[in-house]
Amino acid sequence: MKKPIFESNEWTRVNVTGANRCNLPRVLLIGDSIVEAYRREVETRLDGKALVATFTTSTFCGDPYFRSELELLLNRFHFEVIHANNGLHGCGYSEEEYRRGLNAMIDLFRTDAPEAALLWGMTTPVTCGGIPEELHPELNPRVIERNRIAGEIMKQRGIAVDNQYEVVAGHPEYRRPDGYHFNDVGSAALGRRATEFIMEALEGPSGREVP
Repeated sequence: MKKPIFESNEWTRVNVTGANRCNLPRVLLIGDSIVEAYRREVETRLDGKALVATFTTSTFCGDPYFRSELELLLNRFHFEVIHANNGLHGCGYSEEEYRRGLNAMIDLFRTDAPEAALLWGMTTPVTCGGIPEELHPELNPRVIERNRIAGEIMKQRGIAVDNQYEVVAGHPEYRRPDGYHFNDVGSAALGRRATEFIMEALEGPSGREVP
């Protein structure tokens, strides 16, 4: 991997609710600010059923810092379900580097969280700032291509796919003006979908089939 390509503002946030408890299964949400926004919806829907932790970051999945930061969390806590996404950040990396990064991330899960049920959340669409009805002509094609790559990898590696792209596509009423983020209604819709997949994974192999 070449020298990491940094954005103007790099950040990573880790939150482990109920870290001192072991009476419920533990779920890990991995993603960026989109996941941060719908985390509360997932927590509310899983109340009394699971403890929800988040690892949210601007770091690209192929960046060695991503692996080292995530590895610390996986080695500290046991997770029954991991629902992961990475795709909006790291535009300076090629799609081939994205492919390698995703495979490396899955390898990490298999090594450091071998008992966890893995779920993949597709990256959400990018619209033009201030025009939520219009997909961004340069950025959204990259989202689509990265989702295609991710779908291919997840199918090969037997990981169920939560198509979060389709949840919000065609819903300009879900958008915030910046083109990336979602309002409370949109975030709730994403959180509901994620929770459906997580609940099926918690309930066992009778849940949703791998695509």
